[in-house]
Amino acid sequence: MPHKIISTPPGPEDMVPDLHQGSFRLLLSCTDRRRKAGGLQNGIYALDPVTENVTKLYPLNRTDYAGEIFSPHGMDLVKHTDGSIHLLVISHTKNAHHETRHEILDLRFNGADVLERVAVYADHHLIHNPNDIAGLPDGRFYFTNSPDIENLELSSPEDSVVYYSKATGFKTVGFNLHFANGIAISGNQLLVSSVKDDKLIVSEIHGDTLIMNPQPIACARGMDNISFENENTAWVPAHTSMGKYMMYAVAKTTGYDLLNSPGSVNKIDFAARTCEPLFTHNGAVISAVSTVVKHGKTLYLSPIFDAFVVAVQPDENGTYSLEK
Repeated sequence: MPHKIISTPPGPEDMVPDLHQGSFRLLLSCTDRRRKAGGLQNGIYALDPVTENVTKLYPLNRTDYAGEIFSPHGMDLVKHTDGSIHLLVISHTKNAHHETRHEILDLRFNGADVLERVAVYADHHLIHNPNDIAGLPDGRFYFTNSPDIENLELSSPEDSVVYYSKATGFKTVGFNLHFANGIAISGNQLLVSSVKDDKLIVSEIHGDTLIMNPQPIACARGMDNISFENENTAWVPAHTSMGKYMMYAVAKTTGYDLLNSPGSVNKIDFAARTCEPLFTHNGAVISAVSTVVKHGKTLYLSPIFDAFVVAVQPDENGTYSLEK
């Protein structure tokens, strides 16, 4: 099956499609989770999948994080009602004492490759371990808080969905989600994925109120980030063996090549309220897949730890797979 490996900085855990400049590119949230380069490559990047050129967008000025390590995680690209394009980014910024400051950045595009900092939200008790984020055109946003991965088998009050608006500030709108992970918005529908459960939680946004649908969409355990292809179709990868994922996550150089973290790529039909696996993979080509984006016929897969993105094409029968 044809696939192409495109080199990137380490750890492109989240990626979003960007068409606002006219041509398709992928915005990457890259953090070197194995700390091989001391975090110097951490940042927001733009990937042209045709030329395979990678351009760093943020931060460009090292004084913005003097003595600190910017460590981006989940993000969302949003067109505001005034026409401006904003990128919401979660960061677990580390200082010289290895202490973490969880923050949410509102970055605005000024041209194709310039991101200006509009606002930074931090030092709030509801921003305690943010994972992924989804924004609205009027500046409001939702984000997930997740427990530490070491507490995967435990229920945790740290697990929540938090809402922000200028009028209300921060408030918790969802909890007891069993390791809330990815979050995405389509119209007035909010989707949240769970690592421990095999269901996508669906809620309706009504102003500052969130009404949870009592019938979630059955999907897969170990789900990660959610990416909408259009208003009725979304994609979510899943880690099919959390034990192997955990071993892969803690692996260092010794024995690293002997470990794989398998997964599945799942297609969500939002209108039919179904989620079906498109294919599974054994982790030999790419392990610990966190995000899937579809553009045209190509599926783009990004990993949590490694330094590349994989582009997967269908065969002559329209079938996708990913095995060596």
